[in-house]
Amino acid sequence: NYGVVGDHDIVFASGRRALVRAFEWPGGGGRYDLRYGPLQVVGLGLRGDAADVAFARRALARPGPLARLVTVHQPIKAGNPLLPVIAGADVTAVLAGHLHAYERRVRPEAPGVPFLTVGTGGAPRNEGRTPRSDDAVVYLAEFGVLPVRLQAEEATYEFVDVRGEVRDRFTAPLVP
Repeated sequence: NYGVVGDHDIVFASGRRALVRAFEWPGGGGRYDLRYGPLQVVGLGLRGDAADVAFARRALARPGPLARLVTVHQPIKAGNPLLPVIAGADVTAVLAGHLHAYERRVRPEAPGVPFLTVGTGGAPRNEGRTPRSDDAVVYLAEFGVLPVRLQAEEATYEFVDVRGEVRDRFTAPLVP
């Protein structure tokens, strides 16, 4: 269960420390490059911006993983300097939080890479206050989780709401 620290987590230093300890997050909940068998998880912390480009480029250039997930708290938007790095690195998916909704997004700068925002826990739903992103293919203002199943050549994503209903399901190649 790996993630990155979010903006609500850094308000109090003890909040960040508690999450890092409880979930054993590498890199203090910021930047990290983790290998778990054939899976690589690259954490970029709170924003994922120009300061993360060199780290991401090095981490994503490492040979060997069958699947690469990039995690960042705030969703990566158009014009972000990380987009060319992600596009050139066989990234399986980019996972973010921050928004109090679920979104499946596409970025033309990184074709074939699903950008998924799962900010659906820890705060009240706020459908009226979290607008749909312009590039969202799917938008749900629902609490839920996103199990990701990695198979030999593809990944299956299912957003499941708190009632147990699958609200979004799709399959994509491990390597776009």
